Amino acid sequence: MTDLPSLDFVKHVGHDGPHHPTLNPEVHADPYPEHTRQHAILPQSQAIGEFLEWLASERYVIGEWDGDDLHAVFRDPNSWLAQYFQIDPVKIELEKRAMLDAQRALNDRVDAEREAQK
Repeated sequence: MTDLPSLDFVKHVGHDGPHHPTLNPEVHADPYPEHTRQHAILPQSQAIGEFLEWLASERYVIGEWDGDDLHAVFRDPNSWLAQYFQIDPVKIELEKRAMLDAQRALNDRVDAEREAQK
């Protein structure tokens, strides 16, 4: 097959698993930087997320002071995690859409190449 996109941006050494290669900044800029940041904090995020879920299961709530009054703050755990780790959910969604678009384009090119070989 010819004219397929190059995977030179992937560095196949020093990755943390078969499905998580690290991007080689010497070859190509990270096309999904927010996902890369999210992946880097995954162990910490999971631990904190499990703790937040445990709090809710025990009927504990996070509170916020307003002067002398304490008010319960009810938020989705993912919202707390995104705020704490400074992960932008809008950027995550845009990157997901870009990933899907890139995969669809690659699939179309592969399909076209296969059709041309028939």
